[in-house]
Amino acid sequence: MTRHTSPLLFQQLKAAILRLRDQGTTLLTYKDLRERLLSQFPNLDDATLRTVLGLLDGPGVLKQLDFGDVVLLKPEWLGVYGQAVVRALKQAEPQLGALPVGAISAAELPFADQPRLERSEEPLLLAELERQLQERKICLRQGGRLVFPSFCGLERPASPALPPRFMSYAVRGWLDELHATLVVTLEETRVFQLQELWRDAAAFCTVASDGSRPGAPASGPALAPSGPALAVQLQRDNASEGTITVHTAASLSLTARAQFAQLIHSHLRNAAESVERRRHWLCPHCHAPKGNEAVLMQKLERDGEQARVTCDACDKPIPLYDDLERLLADPEVRRQAAALANESPQLTARRKGKLLLLEVGARLTSANQKWQEVTPDEDDGIDLQVEFTDDDGNGTGRYLYLQLKAGPSHLRRRADGREMFAIKKPRWIHTWTQQPGPVMLVIGREAGFDLDAECDDEVAFPHTTTTAERILSAAIVQRLKSRHSEFFSTSRSGSRAFPDVRWMEISSVLQRELAAGRRPEEIKQIEFEGEPLDMASVLRWRRRILAEAAPAI
Repeated sequence: MTRHTSPLLFQQLKAAILRLRDQGTTLLTYKDLRERLLSQFPNLDDATLRTVLGLLDGPGVLKQLDFGDVVLLKPEWLGVYGQAVVRALKQAEPQLGALPVGAISAAELPFADQPRLERSEEPLLLAELERQLQERKICLRQGGRLVFPSFCGLERPASPALPPRFMSYAVRGWLDELHATLVVTLEETRVFQLQELWRDAAAFCTVASDGSRPGAPASGPALAPSGPALAVQLQRDNASEGTITVHTAASLSLTARAQFAQLIHSHLRNAAESVERRRHWLCPHCHAPKGNEAVLMQKLERDGEQARVTCDACDKPIPLYDDLERLLADPEVRRQAAALANESPQLTARRKGKLLLLEVGARLTSANQKWQEVTPDEDDGIDLQVEFTDDDGNGTGRYLYLQLKAGPSHLRRRADGREMFAIKKPRWIHTWTQQPGPVMLVIGREAGFDLDAECDDEVAFPHTTTTAERILSAAIVQRLKSRHSEFFSTSRSGSRAFPDVRWMEISSVLQRELAAGRRPEEIKQIEFEGEPLDMASVLRWRRRILAEAAPAI
């Protein structure tokens, strides 16, 4: 719909949608919303309705969810349920600022006397709330917990001391969010692991160069040295102004410290209303500290490379424009700092996987079936458990178990047209064949052209054999994507990140392979013959499973 030629139609559709909202409708699928509007607008087409929804989504009149093609007509319900999350965090003992993974999606929250949605609508709203909390970096997932840095109530003990002060930032803005998003941003760099969390402070240890993290199994790769390498601490001056101090260990190289200073400064510039950097200088001769930092920064800005002061202890000159300032001004260091802020492939895959899980959950909910996310610490082959319901909507104790894979890169198409799924972990086979119900493999294809699937290192660069070559290949693909982002950008089907989701039962296939004498490590792949995961397919499986459970007459 052309915005400047259809103001009357836009206003009419907006009024009709608001009437639905005011009549008590909270959640609708796009299909249901369109059907309700067609009675008033018989010539309404998808392009027009999608445009109107997008225009209303922008100012927050409604919210198009990224899964299930669902429209939330009352976004204020996210705030209502968000208050229940806040109460849960405040009531948690001993105020660790964390909730079990699944507590939000399972509605295990202290609602008190607040109003709630219908039971059938709650799972989708809670799923969207949890997704937004993680996307906005209000919380991070650590093992079996969702950690909310700004809600940790533990006071930092006096011992052990934090590493030496390195840099401070005077900030203005919403301090709780500034602190929380900074902690989550550092955790997501793939270089630091959150080690300790206190009220307004956090300490991080380094991750080993091979990618391992402290706390990994003893049989895994070598771990990084213990002890905090970096810490951040918030000092509040008032409700909206404070100072964030960064502490760094001497073991970190000057270049590494410069990179993280750039990363932190860039994050605060984007997140705060205002930010002012302040250095902590030490005399290079006697190592005595030199203050006042605000005055020294003004002198550095005024005199540049010629800025010098005299040490109060040894009377020798202290150059303010030192090696660290040269590194901070180096474009290459800035580029490296920006690269640290980029999402890791693992993080991107985890977020895609979460969206696929929510998409599948929305489809199961539309079929009036119960589902629950399985949240193991490691990927052991089951992501979601489905419980079929009876005609009254009650659970029957009969289940399906789902393994979800986001993106078509998990499939390889052969010359004969068959699609093959590679089984990368032999232990998956044991998991899939030992469940008390059928196991379904679910493959979600993202909306739009997926360059990662079409141009991965094995397809686009078939002769790359070393790790370095594969990394270089992936970098070339990423460069292509960024250079032609307007062509490769996702052209989404409505508001669904995964409009195409297929599934197939795999446990019986693998059981036949094992019965034929093949060992799990010998089964490298299976043919994927999936059907669309939709309401009709879910209900067919429901009839089949419940019929098998019915007693013989």
